[in-house]
Amino acid sequence: MAYMGFIQLIFYNLAKCSHLCVDFYQEHESSHTCPSDQETHMTLLSEKNWISLFNNYGFSQIDKFRANVQDDFPGTLVITGVLDSI
Repeated sequence: MAYMGFIQLIFYNLAKCSHLCVDFYQEHESSHTCPSDQETHMTLLSEKNWISLFNNYGFSQIDKFRANVQDDFPGTLVITGVLDSI
């Protein structure tokens, strides 16, 4: 998977703050145009994929919720966890 280097960097930095906020995710359908709208490469992951990445990188006590949910917005995906070791 080409995005793993970037994902590793994200998880290394997560050790300092232990939460991640994501607006570009599979279940947020209106965000799917972000890569073309912003003319940048992005990897679309589902909530389940994000949780798996937290598990794979050694986080425990993982939780997720959606912040700022509104009628026309499914919310920002917030994932929290505790890094067991660095």
